[in-house]
Amino acid sequence: MKKRRIELFQLNDNEAIEKHLSQMAKSGWFLEAIGMLFWTYRKGEPENLTYEVTYFSEASDFNSQPTDNQQLYYEYCKAAGWDLVASNGKMQIFSTAEENPTSIESDEA
Repeated sequence: MKKRRIELFQLNDNEAIEKHLSQMAKSGWFLEAIGMLFWTYRKGEPENLTYEVTYFSEASDFNSQPTDNQQLYYEYCKAAGWDLVASNGKMQIFSTAEENPTSIESDEA
């Protein structure tokens, strides 16, 4: 089963987005796709997941295919235990089931 929800987050409020997605996963709803307004979730067994929102400067709203550098970024994240869940433009959302995972972006700059 799937459902679409209107999500009205400020795009720079990563903590609110990450907390919301973790709570949804604990309820058995997992992010599948993000749009400008509607986000799609699929139903499954509840899990404790950690989410992280990142912004990739080379990503584009006009090119649906990831750049070579973006693909390399995804591979690094995967190797560190993070799975790409969804992306839209520059926004990339990753999840992991690991306890106390290392943050994807550790440098504030």
